[in-house]
Amino acid sequence: MLEQEKTFRRAVCDWMEAPAVGGHSMDAAEQSNDAAKQRECATAAAEQWIAGGDGRGGLIAAFLGLDHICARCAMCLAGVKAPECYVLPEEDLASVLRACLNKHSLPQLPAKEHTSTGKAGAPACAVCLGILLGATPELARKLAAKAWELGYAPESIKLFMLSLAVPSAILIRQHVYCMHVRTLLKDSELPKAWKPLALKEAFQLAIAGSLSSLLGGARQEQTSAADGCGRLRIEAEFRHEESAGMKELLLPGNHKKAVRGKPQRGERRGQMQDIENTNAVTAELVKISSATLFAKFPFPLSAATTSPDLTVKVERDSVFVGGSYCKYSRSVSQSPWNSAHGNVCDSVQTLVLKEVGPLFRADEAKFVGSGREDLDVRMLGEGRPFFLEFINSRTLPLCPHIPVSAASKSNTSADAVMSGSEAAHAAAAARPPIWADIEARVNASTDLVRVFSPLLCCVCIVLCGGGMTWCLCEFST
Repeated sequence: MLEQEKTFRRAVCDWMEAPAVGGHSMDAAEQSNDAAKQRECATAAAEQWIAGGDGRGGLIAAFLGLDHICARCAMCLAGVKAPECYVLPEEDLASVLRACLNKHSLPQLPAKEHTSTGKAGAPACAVCLGILLGATPELARKLAAKAWELGYAPESIKLFMLSLAVPSAILIRQHVYCMHVRTLLKDSELPKAWKPLALKEAFQLAIAGSLSSLLGGARQEQTSAADGCGRLRIEAEFRHEESAGMKELLLPGNHKKAVRGKPQRGERRGQMQDIENTNAVTAELVKISSATLFAKFPFPLSAATTSPDLTVKVERDSVFVGGSYCKYSRSVSQSPWNSAHGNVCDSVQTLVLKEVGPLFRADEAKFVGSGREDLDVRMLGEGRPFFLEFINSRTLPLCPHIPVSAASKSNTSADAVMSGSEAAHAAAAARPPIWADIEARVNASTDLVRVFSPLLCCVCIVLCGGGMTWCLCEFST
């Protein structure tokens, strides 16, 4: 095992034993002050939302007055987007919401007992089945620990994406509660722009802040703008066999969707697999009448007797390293040859990945060239564009925080200078230490591969978070 991996595992053990989330041990006074500040912020956010009028207070009061529903689900179904509220513990959040409703002279709500969900006990909420109740800093620790256990370098996590997969029965439960509130309130009492939040969004609001702190201040990025930047994808998948019958009751028959999975190493295409078709459930809920809905699912819904099972998946987006190469040898191919085509000493692909690949510690690396040349043809001039794709890399030696840099000039003759060097000169003179390591690795491994300064034509750019770092390679005999 690599020494770096051993260090990661030791750090995981020490970190999991730490009592605090914020990276240092907090005494009782600090914890009390922190809780008071959180409650203050949540109160201000809740009052601001309710003060917006348009029936908002009456809507959330209606949800809070129902049985078997947690305060977070009441906010989620009411359409409240306030991270300050979702991070509060269940009891504190319920107390804050009731205080705000009483302040605005809205209906008095009876106090209800809220119990935390656990594996041994039944979830207290019939809507989220305890998923939102369990979105606590402890769950954030579990998600982050999975990343450390898989060997992802902490300093390489700059962006992360948090996704949630839940049983389709939760969509049915949410719709039943929303339809019931519609029967309790008149259309004039409902907010005109009422749109319940998706459970995934409420889950992210509750846990993303804690997870970001545990990942060293990594920024959450859910959009496609982070594609190709080495973003860490963390997925929490919940399964609940007890609620599987609700989908069968709504949609008799098999309504699963067949999709092609991710291809394994050596496979051209992934295997077909059946996944839960939530789109079919959503489409049916849109057109079903309230009478038919309540006939199939009488209100109030009973709470489940078991908690959902959680599976955590962590994977990094592909990282791309691109540039151009020059090949001065007539015995080096672009890609590896097999024995049926004759003996070839080496290839551009293997020589590059042999030295650069271990720095990323990826599950798989791919070399893609813009066209190709024959074995006995040299590649001169400005070089041939190519890029490397590192799939699920454990480290990012070229992180977004590394500035644009270039290697210093080497003691080579002027006739070795290739076109395109002017662009390399625009970079800063200082270079990251990682490239000194690459030079030592490549130059000591073979005479066919040399790493030089920008004057020697091969400029590789790391497309990572908008930053660019130069890697300079030349292939010669």
